[in-house]
Amino acid sequence: MKLVIFLALFFTIGNSYCQDTTKNNLHSPKKSAILSLCLPSAGQFYNHANRLNKKKNNLWWKIPIIYGGLGTSVFFLLDNNKEYNVIKNERLLRLNTGQINAYPLYTSSQLKIIQNDYRRWRDLSVISILAVYLLQVIDASVEGHLIHFDNSDNLSLNIKPLNNYNNFNNMQLSILYRF
Repeated sequence: MKLVIFLALFFTIGNSYCQDTTKNNLHSPKKSAILSLCLPSAGQFYNHANRLNKKKNNLWWKIPIIYGGLGTSVFFLLDNNKEYNVIKNERLLRLNTGQINAYPLYTSSQLKIIQNDYRRWRDLSVISILAVYLLQVIDASVEGHLIHFDNSDNLSLNIKPLNNYNNFNNMQLSILYRF
């Protein structure tokens, strides 16, 4: 079910529209997402390279955060997996031979609880790797869609009465907004 939802979201990324699609036909948010799927933070770099010159700022800070999150998650994955295997081997040694090699302060039942904790932490580390990876793909896609979003001071809203006299002699209200 999760795979179906992920694939549905992935294939609908290209169907969304940004504020103004005529400014740069060479930039593609879908390409940004695909680049991020292939190599972490490649989509962010692609978005930064295709931004307008006056808006080229504040995109480089995402790349170290992405690699820091992935590196931290991989470190905890490897560490938790190593400890899980050490405790598992110690428990098997105690069950097969009765010999205590490491962790003399713990009983076999306590080692089983510790082993289950390390297994759970290892599984959470895998989930965190996938979460960081998916978030950076989503970030690249959203940034790709909003790359030409106009947030300048030129946005305006004018409300004025419209004097359009007809047979019924009513007043109308006109709203004009510009982007």
